[in-house]
Amino acid sequence: MTKGDRTRLSILNEAETIFAELGYAAARLEDVAQAVSIHRASLIYYYRSKQELFDAVEARIFNDLQNDVGNRLKDHTTSYGRILAIFDCWLDFMSERTTAARMVLRSSADVTPRNSNPVEFSGATVELFESIVKEGIASGEFPPVDPLDLLNNAGGGIIYYACNARAFGASRSYNPADPATREKFRKSLHKVVRALLADDA
Repeated sequence: MTKGDRTRLSILNEAETIFAELGYAAARLEDVAQAVSIHRASLIYYYRSKQELFDAVEARIFNDLQNDVGNRLKDHTTSYGRILAIFDCWLDFMSERTTAARMVLRSSADVTPRNSNPVEFSGATVELFESIVKEGIASGEFPPVDPLDLLNNAGGGIIYYACNARAFGASRSYNPADPATREKFRKSLHKVVRALLADDA
């Protein structure tokens, strides 16, 4: 890895933290440059604007997530197994990389950075999820279910689990990446998914 590659990686890492903590509107290129210990002019050499940097950070998050999902799905053939694998992968990814979870949460509340195309970088992830749900419905493995209902109910829970570790006060704080804590949440997540995919007709 060249010095330029290392600098670019440092910029992306620090920018992800800053965008996650401050949001798009409040984050400044100066903040990122200071965190990387370079001048703003040097940062502009790599990313010409805040929007371009934000795009690069978000693209990297969803590219990394999609790669993890692809590897996880190799071990599953049924629609049910594949849906659980996706949720498990999202849980592991977001609990280990809470900056990504915070960026997803912020983006869902403020679509300004992605106003013209809110799924510019997350689209492939959403489309894969929808396709697996539709395959499960077509095969009779799932009852008729709206993929977005499943995504909002179970996927939203994952984001809040990753982001809310300190939101309920010191006495209730937790580490989302702690194996025992995460497995406890995973069990409840699976119960939610099973309930949403139960055929109550």
